[in-house]
Amino acid sequence: MPQPTKTGTAVDAALATELGRTIDYLATRPEVDAGKLGFYGFSMGSSRFPVLLAVEKRLGAAVLYSGGIDLFGALPLANSRSTISRASRSPC
Repeated sequence: MPQPTKTGTAVDAALATELGRTIDYLATRPEVDAGKLGFYGFSMGSSRFPVLLAVEKRLGAAVLYSGGIDLFGALPLANSRSTISRASRSPC
């Protein structure tokens, strides 16, 4: 099983930060019901984000379309065997 790379870990940390900031911003908008936020990921968005969705508790639903590829090992953290045991999410 491929081990996470420093580059991949840094990218995931940056994505987690940006996802959190995006949700923070959306929650400030009067036209957005922050209790009904979801995520739609296509292609790389569906490959990189499953772990982030497991730890971001403010998203109630997700659609991951056309994912599951690892681009020749470039996305080791997308491998569910290497990440799911470390991710957590409280029940909805």
